Amino acid sequence: MASTYIPQYLFSGLIRRVHTLEGKEMPPFYQFNRDDIVMEAKGLDQLLTQFPQDEGTVVVWFVMEESIPKKHTYSLLSELDSLLSDVIDSEKWELIIQLIPGQTPYKGTEMLMEAERLVHQLAVKYPFDIFAQIVGFGHPIPFQTLFLEGVRQFENRYASVYWENNQVEILHTTIKQTMDSWMAEFRNFIIDHDYQAALEIITDIEQTKVVQGIKCLLQMMVDRFNFSFDLALAHVKEAKSHLPNHDVMNTTEAILMRLLSQNQAEQDLARIQELFRQIDVFIEIDDMPSFLVRFYRVREAILYYLFQHGRTSNDSSGHKNITKGHFLEKLAKLDEQYLSGEVDGNYGAYFYIKSANVTNTLEARNKSFLGHSRKQVNTSGVWKSYNGMKSSPYQAKLRFTIDSKIMMRDLGIEEDENIPQINKYLLQVSSQMEKQVVPNG
Repeated sequence: MASTYIPQYLFSGLIRRVHTLEGKEMPPFYQFNRDDIVMEAKGLDQLLTQFPQDEGTVVVWFVMEESIPKKHTYSLLSELDSLLSDVIDSEKWELIIQLIPGQTPYKGTEMLMEAERLVHQLAVKYPFDIFAQIVGFGHPIPFQTLFLEGVRQFENRYASVYWENNQVEILHTTIKQTMDSWMAEFRNFIIDHDYQAALEIITDIEQTKVVQGIKCLLQMMVDRFNFSFDLALAHVKEAKSHLPNHDVMNTTEAILMRLLSQNQAEQDLARIQELFRQIDVFIEIDDMPSFLVRFYRVREAILYYLFQHGRTSNDSSGHKNITKGHFLEKLAKLDEQYLSGEVDGNYGAYFYIKSANVTNTLEARNKSFLGHSRKQVNTSGVWKSYNGMKSSPYQAKLRFTIDSKIMMRDLGIEEDENIPQINKYLLQVSSQMEKQVVPNG
């Protein structure tokens, strides 16, 4: 298969968080210099016209203050995508926007960890293409982190792109191939959310307290993705006995307790939120079958929640057997009860599960081996089903995420970053593990 270039462009400046003098958030929650971005984008567009290929994917990188909450990054990404698409020919070039959390003064070590995750995802998604880093733009420290990770993870598929006198010069980097260490493989498994593989790779190393704690956290994540929340809770509690106390473990324990709550409404909401956490993971790693399985389950969970907890009276006679029958039959019952006033409120969630976007996307599930056919899941087809034929997969994923987060807000669910924070903590602690242990034998 012939390799193609994936240009990588780092924009200058820092996207800053907006807050009052008292430190409270205030709209628009972030700020950046639009004129500077448009000017740089015009230069990038001119460069792309001289590139050795007429179309493809271009990755643009921005550094944002790490204190900007994830819930605001979706509108930020949407705004940047709209701004750049007005300048760069989106018919020829699919734009992928990457945000590197950072703060001034920039710290290379912390940025390297963020770049490791993001560049690894690109290396997995584009296994044959060339990471073509455009030289001379952006701050030196984030540029250096992208260079280091680009060379390490793309190896002989790294190239430097120089733009001078309206001409493009591409220099390829050739390095000596080396076998990945067990630690590099371990970290890649965590970034890929393959917790079972990460668990297996440290089975035969010296079982220090750090290793035992990491194993507990990995097993907790395996249990969690299997919906065994009672086992997951036991494992996070055990992890706390091996590792220093950390906010992410306390937060995770609280999440798992809500998933096992005796209060049915609290438990049902927690399970909807957990399904969307896992959906975010499978979107990130492009695991479309697992995404569709969770998406199908979460639509059912939302419908069940509206039936059970949207009642305007204590009379539950009209809510019997709501788990029986085809989804459309259950949705028709819900329509009737909204019309009669027996169920009221949460109209955002109600119209979300009825929307053509959601219905069309899950129809792709029904027409695959997950439903009533033997066909494979068509990833591109799924995203076109959600957001239309003209949008790129990146734009469709962003639209899906924004729509889902708005719906969650209607249910009173606060979005969090629990799974990314667990991964970040595991990567930090694994550095300590590498210093302490070596594989047996």
